[in-house]
Amino acid sequence: MSNIRPDDLRRQAAEDEFFRLAAMEIESEQNEAFLEAQSLPDPPPEVLQRMQANLQQTMRKTKERKRRHIIFMHLGRLTACAAIVCCVLISGTYLSVDAARDSINNFVLELFDDHSIIKTENSKFKSGSALPADWQEPFYITWVPARFVNVQIYKVDSVWTLYYRCDNRDDTLSIYVWDYYHSPNIDTENMTLISDENIQGSPAKIYLSQDEKTCMLIWTNDNYIIQIGGSISSDEAIKIAESFVI
Repeated sequence: MSNIRPDDLRRQAAEDEFFRLAAMEIESEQNEAFLEAQSLPDPPPEVLQRMQANLQQTMRKTKERKRRHIIFMHLGRLTACAAIVCCVLISGTYLSVDAARDSINNFVLELFDDHSIIKTENSKFKSGSALPADWQEPFYITWVPARFVNVQIYKVDSVWTLYYRCDNRDDTLSIYVWDYYHSPNIDTENMTLISDENIQGSPAKIYLSQDEKTCMLIWTNDNYIIQIGGSISSDEAIKIAESFVI
């Protein structure tokens, strides 16, 4: 048997009716206030123009403050960058030209981190060495022509680029390596296909430039796409590819 008494039910019903009527009255008053506001005449045109002018002035001031803030922020960064450059130049006796340049480049990239794209690593090695001693990437190369004695390493999002130079800087060699997540666009428009090869069980193509000064080898190995090109012969390009260990 229920313990709820009739008086309790009547009291609850009365309270519900009271709140319902109160809500209706409040809503009615709000509607009347809204309708009354709608019936008011629009402000004179000169008032509207003055309001619009004030709003535009406020927007211009806000934009100017933001622009000044950005300018001061970049000036501070450039000042810090200039200070570091001066320190590096003063200590030039202890740094090579390449090391000084890369120190400056890497500092600037860290300073402007919202615009940075790549960081560089520079290493010099003896003739015939293919990679720096501290190389820790998932592949390595065991041979490049002995005339290449300097390498510049770039790495961006599992894309590796190695630039090799000679002492006289006449001959250059570049090696690009992409993993299987990338689909590179390799330009062979001004080059002629001279041979198809099979290197380490994978197909490769060799191209020669129209002036016959640049050779390029394109090759897939395991899950990597590899481009080898520069002032090299086709035999040297093949030998470099054969030296890859992945």
